Formats: sequence, structure tokens, C-alpha cells
Amino acid sequence: MNSGGTYGYTDWRLPNVNELESLVDSGMSLPALPSGHPFTNVQSNYYWSSTSYANYTSSAWIVSMFDGFVHAYGKSRNYYVWPVRSGQSGAFGNSAIWSTGQTITYAAGDDGALQKGVTWPDPRFTDNGNNTVTDNLDGLIWIKDAGTPTAGSCTGSSKTWQAALDYVACLNAANYLGYSDWRLPNRTEMRSMADYGRFVPSLPFSHPFTNVQSDYYWSSTSYGFIFCLPRIKLLIGYHYESSDVKENFYGMVRICNLSKPCAIN
Repeated sequence: MNSGGTYGYTDWRLPNVNELESLVDSGMSLPALPSGHPFTNVQSNYYWSSTSYANYTSSAWIVSMFDGFVHAYGKSRNYYVWPVRSGQSGAFGNSAIWSTGQTITYAAGDDGALQKGVTWPDPRFTDNGNNTVTDNLDGLIWIKDAGTPTAGSCTGSSKTWQAALDYVACLNAANYLGYSDWRLPNRTEMRSMADYGRFVPSLPFSHPFTNVQSDYYWSSTSYGFIFCLPRIKLLIGYHYESSDVKENFYGMVRICNLSKPCAIN
């Protein structure tokens, strides 16, 4: 494409996983794009990103335009390509698409080579000294203990999705850590925590969290195709959809609080 100046440009590239997933409307399927989108010939199938899978670098991240599913498969498979050009860079701002955190390059023009997206703030996290942590990327405040702690009558442990929502309601009723506006993070907020260059856990280096479970965490976002909910696995940054009544994965809850404004919706 670039050698031929397709559509008058010579800087086309493969989008990274954050850029590709930014197209997704979690409330839609077939395709999982916003209503009224202008695109043509959208395939209800997987599209390649330029981001390699840090746990198995022979695989790369893909996004399904059938249902918005984010997954990693072997690089020898055949999937669709949706080139992109331009993009955001520099400091974090409103409606920003942040970089993935991947810095190692596995092929020319991949995510590690280009590192597209806005730069993470330094420091990425601030330990507030009250058992909460502020993510300086988006202003979200998280509970420092990522192990779904028991707090008074609010019992911690792995939970179904509804039980996760009930747990959050219990924390709010108890004014946990001095706040009463805790909630389950949505899919995008949960994914914003992932560092695609790391695994076990897939969190930025020197993060201040304790009791991080290398397993799935619930989001508040329902799956647009069937009654399933996205979960994020912090072992390897995995994104998975499953029935909201299942508890076979470690469905621990991490909560965020909107005491500061969020730029990511």
C-alpha cells in the first residue's frame, strides 16, 4: 500500500490493539461498530493488530468485528487487515487512545517499533496513602487491594457478575475507605490497566497494587451479542466473554471511584 501511495498516502500501518479496539461499540454486534458508521465491507471476523502477545510472542492480538471480542492467536493464521494512518501522540488528553506499553519489536512496523498512542504519565500511578490508588492516565481511583477484600459485612471471594454488583453496593453502603460512589469498571476502563508488554501480571512496571490475581476480573459491560459480560485477565491482559452466572473463573472484582473526572468513557 505504501509503495503504491494508496489513496494518496504512504504512511499506512497496522493499528495497535488499543487503536483497533477503539472502533468497537460494546452494545452492537454484526458488526460491533457504532450505529451509522461510514465503513464498507466490514467483515464479521477477526482483524489483526500490530501488538504481539507478550506471553507467547508467536501470537498477536486480534479484534473481532463480529462482537468486539479481543483475543490473541498465532501469527501464521489468516485474518483481515484494516490499515490506519496518523493517530494520537504526546501527552494524555481527553478522548485519547493510549499506547499499549509494548516496547519490544518482533517485526518491522509492529507495535513495539512504532509505539503509537499517547504517552503514559510518569508516574503512571499515585498511591494515595489511604488504601486507594489513582491512575494518572485517566483519573480513576482504584482500591489498592486487588483481591476483592472482605470489608465488614461485604464478603470478598470470586463472584458471579450479579454478586459482584451486590458487593460494590455493599461497599457503598458501608462508605468503604470514606467513599460511597464505588462501581464496577466498564470494559474500556478495565482494559486501560493492561500493559501489553508484560504478563503475570499484565500491569505497568512498579504498579502499587497488592493481591493482584492472575485471573479474570469482571467489568460492568454486557456483551452486545448475547447475555455475556467481558472479563479481563490480569495474568496476560486477556479479554474474555462469558455467561454472567458462571463462576468457574476467578471472577474477583476491582472497583473504581469517580472522585476525579474520567477522560475515557
